[in-house]
Amino acid sequence: MKKDERNHCPVCGWNGLTVPAYANLAEAKVDYAAKPPYAALYGEPSFEMCLCCGYEFGYHDDPESGKPVSFSEHLKNWMAEGTPWYDDAREPGGWRIQDQLRGKGIPEPGRAQHQQKAKSEKTRAPKPRHGGIENE
Repeated sequence: MKKDERNHCPVCGWNGLTVPAYANLAEAKVDYAAKPPYAALYGEPSFEMCLCCGYEFGYHDDPESGKPVSFSEHLKNWMAEGTPWYDDAREPGGWRIQDQLRGKGIPEPGRAQHQQKAKSEKTRAPKPRHGGIENE
């Protein structure tokens, strides 16, 4: 069964949620500079917890007591801890958070968007010289 692309975590990009994190998130582009709580922006939260990064939608961003945690802040803290999976049995072999973030267009904490683009361009294979014909 193909996973529903609308069911990815807006914090880490994991595509394993059972429903969208917020009712209207599929139609909205995530604003990573927005301050929580997020229900006003994205609709009713699912209260599901991401089994990758551990963020609970509707709880972490709008706790009954304490300070709300933004998507970006949670991601930064989780990455500083070494990205331990909340449910480590689901972590796929060879998994890298940078690939997951890039795949969903989520900005990596501490890096400006233009820095991330420049880094990904540097990792591409160089273009062959002379139309692909090697000099002998």
